[in-house]
Amino acid sequence: MNHGIGFKVNGKSVEFTGQPDTRLIDFLRNHLGLTGTKEGCGEGVCGSCAVLLDGQPVKACVTSMERVAEREIETIEGIGSVNSPHPLQRAFVEKGAIQCGFCTPGMIVGSKALLDRIPLPSRTEVIGALAPHLCRCTGYKKIVEAVLLAAARKASSEESSGLTVRGRMHPEGDRYSASFSSVDPPNLDMTGHIGIPVVPMGIWEKALGLTQFAADLMPDDCLHLKVVRSGKPHAMIRKIETKAAAAVPGVIAILTAQDIGGTNRIGPIQRDQPVLVEDRVRFIGDAVALVAAESLEVAAKAVQRVEIAYDDLEVVSSTAGATNPKGPKVHGGTHLLFHLKSEMGDIARGFAESAEVVDNFYETPFNDHAYIEPEAGVAWPDEGGKIVIRLATQNPHENQEQVAEALGIPCERIRIIQAPTGGSFGGKLNHQIASLLALAVCKLSRPAKLVYTAAESMMCTEKRHPFEIRFRTGATAEGKLSAIEVDMVANTGAYASYGKAVLERALIHATGPYDVPHVSVEGACVYTNTTPAGAMRGFGAPQVAFAVESQMDLLAEKLGLDPFEFRLKNLFKPGSTTITGQILRESVGARETLLALEPYYKEALAWSAKQSNCTTDGIRRGTGLACIFFGIGEAGWRNPSRVIMRLNAEGAIELLVGAADLGQGVFSTLAQIAAETLQVPGHCFVVVTPDTDITPSAGPTEASRQTLASGRAVQEAALAMKKALEVTGFYEDDTEAYAGRLRRCHRVLLEKGLSREFSGFFMPDTMPIDKSGKGSPHLAYAFASVLAQVEVDTASGVVKVVKLVLAHDVGRIINPLTLEGQVEGGAVQGLGFALKEEFKPNVTNKWSAYRIPRTVDMPDMETLFIESPTPEGPFGAKGIGEVPTVGPAAAIANAVARACGRRPMRLPIMPEQVKKGLAS
Repeated sequence: MNHGIGFKVNGKSVEFTGQPDTRLIDFLRNHLGLTGTKEGCGEGVCGSCAVLLDGQPVKACVTSMERVAEREIETIEGIGSVNSPHPLQRAFVEKGAIQCGFCTPGMIVGSKALLDRIPLPSRTEVIGALAPHLCRCTGYKKIVEAVLLAAARKASSEESSGLTVRGRMHPEGDRYSASFSSVDPPNLDMTGHIGIPVVPMGIWEKALGLTQFAADLMPDDCLHLKVVRSGKPHAMIRKIETKAAAAVPGVIAILTAQDIGGTNRIGPIQRDQPVLVEDRVRFIGDAVALVAAESLEVAAKAVQRVEIAYDDLEVVSSTAGATNPKGPKVHGGTHLLFHLKSEMGDIARGFAESAEVVDNFYETPFNDHAYIEPEAGVAWPDEGGKIVIRLATQNPHENQEQVAEALGIPCERIRIIQAPTGGSFGGKLNHQIASLLALAVCKLSRPAKLVYTAAESMMCTEKRHPFEIRFRTGATAEGKLSAIEVDMVANTGAYASYGKAVLERALIHATGPYDVPHVSVEGACVYTNTTPAGAMRGFGAPQVAFAVESQMDLLAEKLGLDPFEFRLKNLFKPGSTTITGQILRESVGARETLLALEPYYKEALAWSAKQSNCTTDGIRRGTGLACIFFGIGEAGWRNPSRVIMRLNAEGAIELLVGAADLGQGVFSTLAQIAAETLQVPGHCFVVVTPDTDITPSAGPTEASRQTLASGRAVQEAALAMKKALEVTGFYEDDTEAYAGRLRRCHRVLLEKGLSREFSGFFMPDTMPIDKSGKGSPHLAYAFASVLAQVEVDTASGVVKVVKLVLAHDVGRIINPLTLEGQVEGGAVQGLGFALKEEFKPNVTNKWSAYRIPRTVDMPDMETLFIESPTPEGPFGAKGIGEVPTVGPAAAIANAVARACGRRPMRLPIMPEQVKKGLAS
């Protein structure tokens, strides 16, 4: 008999009568409906589940119910409300400290505990208090600033700015109405709605813990799904025995590949990954069967009772094995997914003309996306016979197409709705969750829910491609680059995923943003029996940037030139030609970004010189640079976007957007573009978010493409609407409120038989790379330069990044608040790539085994924006999402080399590697 446990939650008395070892998070979420407490890691290492227990922060995912007897619990729902938000919640919103919002409740809970204990903490105290909390989006800077702001306001009783972003949650999808609020406007030359810092839509809900992520949803009569996964890296399936599992009480069905009526294949470019494996597993974690049960506990129990008999096959565990012509093959008699070569000029002549040549080999590892929200979704059959799927995704319309094809279901019977998505960075482009949910609903005619555990996500989801790069570079005595020769191999793991696109981008960016007359770049993407690699922020560009920027420093050293001046001599300018033969005619801000760093570079050199490389405390200082560029959008393929703008009878302009918002604020960005084009206030707009039944396709949110592609589509639709409004005399009457004027316009258009709905479409005029590696793959390129200052502890080998200065050519600033957040968050991801992060297949099997940066790793960061408008973008804007992650690792590696005198050739730069280099 279970005795009741009494305690209080948010001031209300509660009694629990279940098992004492039940996790607190399960009781809060599943029994009390307090879903503001999020489960990320499940191990107590991410902090997203933090609650206050008698005023002290604890991790609810590792706290048992027996620990809370006669105590008081406070969750995010008890800290503030819609009508009375806590000063921390206001500050988080105002400072731009929230992006995807999944970590936000835990961050605010931890911050409240700090301010209750220390009302006016120092910056160091804030950083220390938030060290147990992980955020993958923001880079922490704005979070720390928000806590300090809230503390200062509480101490002085100062009122915060009135921020009026409002959201209305709808059963099927989300609609947001917005009033644009300026937050600490920078001193920029800006007009109207462009260049104004705007709080993104939906942020208040995230701050208050009200946002319903996919794992927070629970349809009535819902089945719980769990995936049976392969324990073998490469084997033939002889038999799947499900009798013992099916006999577990509460199990409804165990589905296998035999239950799939379509192609049973998914993949963004090449359909080679099974939804459920038929006969041959290719990595540990391959999906073999799907259990549907009445509870999650029953489903998990049944998974353990599914028995799979295998015949082992020889394993290809590395690129060395994959490139062995006599070795085993992962797919259809081949190891090769894709090969590409591009040449320009005469490479032999280029090296013959070189006064100095450097030749090196570089390696980068698998990385995990490490978003805090694991993959999740729910699905249900609607009354019309459709399968409705609501999930965390970057590409709802492509989900719809791939699910229909894989399962053999008409596309119109599949409806995909994007749930608020807790980070992605390329990892939620996969179609397996949607396909498994649809399979369960199709076969069982009941709602279903599937949520990966963090360990499962770590084991089986796609990663950043590891690269092996041989890089040979030559320059003349005058310091002009003369030749670059690159040979690289990328490991795409068990399935193709984005391997082709990653290799193409690596080739395009292999020269860096530099003029080089003679170039030869060759690359191969190969299959192995390891976790699949896919799209991850910057895909392909960060790997080659590490190599090319290392080469630039080495060449400068050989030539006796300053690395800054050497780069400046060679950077792209208008009229430069890329390796693919594309001429850069305008909006080429490469030199401007580097010149913006010049005063910081001189100051950093003086900082390094103050502490010589033979200091008594064993600390060495170094300064490093990196210059990068990044093609906006995919390389010449799949870049169209369509939007719809509709004037409704209530006097609101509905903006129907198929672009997935992942925390970057695209809904607000597009609304700003629409408002500027129409010259109406933001409060006139209602943004209808991605839903394949309602919103048109905007293509995937990837490759930094939505601001440019969907922004241009919004402009087209808004210009068409503007003409219609002019017909009604809308702009001639400025005495009436906007809502009244828009209602009148709707009435006039209706009476005249004119449309109130306007479509905008944009297709970038690009040319895919051909077999010879030539083409014009990108409509625009973003440019950036990064300065890194590091300190190296010679005793421990630990590298501390002291400061990053980040100069970005963004074309035109739309929303500086979200732009800064993207740059800071991307830079800290780049820091992780440089110093901390490595996923080891079949070894890194849980969150605690993968290290991402925490607040204590956050450097001082300064962001500089250069506006070099592109005529192709909306008001000249380009894109930002991927770009900030590309350069920091390269700059940090160069700084470490300057500090130690030994160059790291492999990422991440681990303490053991640094100590070994120092010793040699």
